[in-house]
Amino acid sequence: MLRMIKIIKKVTVLMGITLICISPKAQASLSILLYHQVSDTKKYGISEEKFTEQMNFLKDNGFTFLSHEQLLVAFNKEVDFSTKKYVAVTFDDGWRSQMKAVKILAERKIPAIFFINGEPIASKWGGYFNKEHLKEIESNPLFVIADHSFSHKIKTLHDPELLKEDYRKNVDFLKANIKSYSLVYAYPYGAKKKEYIDYLKEQNVQLIYGTGGAKIHQTTKVSKYDIPRFTITNSVSFEQFKQYVN
Repeated sequence: MLRMIKIIKKVTVLMGITLICISPKAQASLSILLYHQVSDTKKYGISEEKFTEQMNFLKDNGFTFLSHEQLLVAFNKEVDFSTKKYVAVTFDDGWRSQMKAVKILAERKIPAIFFINGEPIASKWGGYFNKEHLKEIESNPLFVIADHSFSHKIKTLHDPELLKEDYRKNVDFLKANIKSYSLVYAYPYGAKKKEYIDYLKEQNVQLIYGTGGAKIHQTTKVSKYDIPRFTITNSVSFEQFKQYVN
């Protein structure tokens, strides 16, 4: 069934994590990380070794990992992330190599959101998740599966009607193949069109993730329909990664 999250009116403790407002001088923030393939490719890949190093760094240096549910509550309230160092982990496209990350995350009890495209899975394309992978991911309460469009084709980006059709196809695919999915969305290629955003709002989509990496200090300073994420690949040095999250 659909995973519906009830938003409470006043939040001082977010899923066990206290969020309070402090002096504007504080430098802490929330950084949302975006990964694609877990591989040695430079453009969209992150090697298994580098991914492990990054997760260990975050765990060893006092970062608080936010789950999908915590993000959902936070972005529907006025929350200040300046109290401590927050981070969230997301993956796009449903590449099969992400199963390496699933194991690394599970061992460290790190939550993550997996935004998937249904067409490669339905068509049994090589290199992508299969339906058994979806079930494995879904079985771990640390992880959430969400919508990233059905086809992820560039041509749909220029026509809001095609985008809407693509969205409906992916919803149907998710309903048919997993027990629950989240009413959040990630723009394919980070592309946004007002007509399409309005349509997603009508479908009760509660958060929409984009690209254009930026640190988030307060939820009131960010549109919940265009939440920025830092794209992390092999081209990002470890020093750059630390700058993104610190």
